[in-house]
This record gives sequence, C-alpha cells and structure tokens, in this order.
Amino acid sequence: MVKSLFNICLSAVCQHQLNDHLALIPIECKQKLLEFFTNHDQLSTLDCDRLVSSPSFADNLTELKFYLSEDLSDSMLAALTANNKRLERITLVECPRVTDKVIRVTSLGIRFLVQRNPNIHCLYLNHCRSLDDQALYDIAYYVGERLRVLELDFLPSLADPAAALQHLSTQCPNVCQLSLARFFNESYDDFPPAVQFKIDGFNLRDIDLYGNYFVILPELPPTVHSLRLSVNGDENPFELVRSLEAQPFLKSINLQLTIREASIAAIDNANTLLSTILPYIGNKITILTDLETSQMLSVDDRFLAILGENCRQLRCINLNGCRWVSDKGMAALARRCPLREVRIRGTACTDQSIYTLAQFCPDLEWISYADYSGE
Repeated sequence: MVKSLFNICLSAVCQHQLNDHLALIPIECKQKLLEFFTNHDQLSTLDCDRLVSSPSFADNLTELKFYLSEDLSDSMLAALTANNKRLERITLVECPRVTDKVIRVTSLGIRFLVQRNPNIHCLYLNHCRSLDDQALYDIAYYVGERLRVLELDFLPSLADPAAALQHLSTQCPNVCQLSLARFFNESYDDFPPAVQFKIDGFNLRDIDLYGNYFVILPELPPTVHSLRLSVNGDENPFELVRSLEAQPFLKSINLQLTIREASIAAIDNANTLLSTILPYIGNKITILTDLETSQMLSVDDRFLAILGENCRQLRCINLNGCRWVSDKGMAALARRCPLREVRIRGTACTDQSIYTLAQFCPDLEWISYADYSGE
C-alpha cells in the first residue's frame, strides 16, 4: 500500500512522541492533524488531548471542522478557541458531547458577531433555536448591503418572522441565496388564510421555502432563478400558477407535495392542485436538462417515450424505484436525449438498457444500475 508523505511523517511523529514540537508546524498541517485524529477516534487519548488543548497549538488556526466526533468535548473546544484571534470558521456536525455550555448561538451573540465583523457576507444560522427577531434586525443593521448568503432554517423562537424577514430583505438587497426552511408558522390558525408575505431583494436568485405552507405564495422579486416550495393541496392553484408565471427568470422548481392527513378531502385537494400546476409546468419543460422521479409508480415507459419526444436536451435522469420503467422506455429515451447521468436502480430494466445506453449515449458519464429482473 502506497502511503502519502503526510501519513509517513505522522507515523514517525506518533512513534517518537514529538508532541512538544507539533505546535510549531504550519497551519495546514495542524488542521490535517486534527482531521486525522478525528477520523481515527484519537482525540480522547491522553497525548492527543494534551496536544490539542495546549495554548500554542491552536493559537493560529483559521478553521475548525469536526464531523461525527464522539471524542470532542466542551473543554477541548474551549481550549482550541480560548487564545485564537484568527479563527474564521467553525463547523460542528453531529458532535454529541458538545453542549450549550460552550456553543450556544444567541441573539446577543449574533449582535456581537456582526457588530465586530461588518464584512461578513455569508451567515448560516440553521437550527439556532435561541435566536429571536432582534437577531435579524441586527444582521440587517450591521451587515446590510454586504450580505450575500443567508440561511435561517428551523428557527422556532421568532415572534413575527414575516415582519423581521421583510425588514431584513429590504436592508440586505444583495442577498443572492436565501434559505427559509420552516421559517414561517406551519399552522394556518396562526395567521389569516389570505395573508401574502413579501420578500424583497434586487439580486435574489435562489430561495428555499421548504416546510412552509402558504395559501398564497409570498411576493418574490423578479430575479429568482431557483425555487424550492412545499405544498399540501390547501393552496389556491390558480394563484400559485399566477405567482410562478410572474417570475420571468425562473429556471428551476423543486415542488414537494405533502398530504397532511389521510382523508379523501385532502387527497382530492392535492389532485386538484396537481391537475392545475402540471399542465402549466409541462408547457415549459421543452428545455429540461435534469429530472428526478424516483419512487414514483406512475412513471412508466409511456412517460419516458413522451419525455424523449419533447425534452431533447435531457442529460440527467433519476428513475430509481420506478418499477414500471423497462428496457423499452429506456430505449426511447436513449435514442433521443444526450444522456450523461442515468439512475435506474429498482426498475424493470435489464442489461439490454446498458447496451442501448452505450450505443446511443456517447457522453454517458454515470450510471447507477442493478438488475432485479431475475433474467
């Protein structure tokens, strides 16, 4: 097995216990060393803990990134950040021993952050449960026009999210990416059904509204290119179509339909919504390049034939779990579309589809396939 120079040097360091000198290595090597310790569950060992917690080791680190680390503790993270004035980014994903004692993002903390760092252009505040409306007003006041990316997913402590967001979007006109998953209240009992929220922005291109259910879609700026939206059938389908038609640059729609309750009325509402929206979308997809229809039993060979006839620019398609898709449908698609990525696991396709794709799709780069036909 060929080892990299880094791994060879690391092995030598571990064998000779050169902990006293590791604080002098370059920043990039320190960060790789932390990554190595994390990936191999070594952070909690005595030598690693002593090294990582030493004041001289972390005083010049610019980034801390820990993923799925059960060894990282509050005391270790506090030691890593205590004497560091150059830290620019901290990423903690699924670190169960890190608690609110050392990491707790509050509205007051956000105010200090944006007040002392007015050049911040990206803020990812997802799942920060302690944030209230004041944090959004402080972001708008101190960062304002410099902000480019803002994610505010799953913030349950906001008293008036609509007012705070409208003020924020007005004061931060250069935001181009905005994520608001479950930002507004999910229950219709909390606001009148006909309320229409407003989101401003002169440069807003991508917006994520997952988990928000509106009777009327919020008023969006005409610059939006990509929209992720949740619906449940209670929406006014004609108003929804009208709102989508008002977006002249809209190129990507991720529409997620969820039926809240298992009732005939809810299913009828969902079917009515789809029967209104799908014809509108269908007229616009002649330049479709990417399509995912995984786990949809209604997708069959007839659908693929129609798709191949009308969407000649289709390059990437995901048909995983569409059990009624067979070699016949894939042949119709492969003969007409310049496919590059194809996912057909859990379908009725056999090896014949592989031969067909190889014959008619010379630009094919990726295929995900498993033959469950038994033939």
